[in-house]
Amino acid sequence: MTIGEKIKYVRKIYHMSSTDLAKATGIHPVSIRKYESNKMTPQAEQVTRIAEALRIAPAVFYGLEKLKFDFGYKSDCLTILMILYASGGLEVSGDRTENGALISETVKLRLLPVFSTIIAADDRSDSNHTFRIVDEYTLSRFCYWEYMYNLLLDKKAAYLNDPSPENEAELGRIMDDYDATELDTLLYERIADFSFFPGEDL
Repeated sequence: MTIGEKIKYVRKIYHMSSTDLAKATGIHPVSIRKYESNKMTPQAEQVTRIAEALRIAPAVFYGLEKLKFDFGYKSDCLTILMILYASGGLEVSGDRTENGALISETVKLRLLPVFSTIIAADDRSDSNHTFRIVDEYTLSRFCYWEYMYNLLLDKKAAYLNDPSPENEAELGRIMDDYDATELDTLLYERIADFSFFPGEDL
């Protein structure tokens, strides 16, 4: 199925008309019909809006093929933790520095209780289903990413409360810093595997 066909399929499961979906997303009804008939391909922003309106993950429309990871890299394991944390499926606790960054030696991770319905810790005495990151470098990367993620959320909230030019500029700066942090975190182990040649146009 194409993304448009998946949108139509899910919409019908929800017993929604294309007009209903258009109202829920703010996307023009003609655009919805064009997506569903493969006359137009929705951009990522529209897919996200449709997914949010249907209360599902955008990944439903992209399929698992787009979400495959190469677990030969620790960064792909870290990506899963990042996705779980950003989606609210992973609770992170631990002591923090004065500026709010996690102190790596104290970090504990806990999956939401719903995970215990499908997975369990091997040690049955552990009813909290906690685990920890044992690789120190991965742990430090996760701690820094988590700090930047929450800083970005705080700056977004500050901008929404006061959309002043100063807050807008600060939000833009933090967004750039966060994007770089996220990319660095996702690619930290892979970068060493790429060979760049002098004079090659990157």
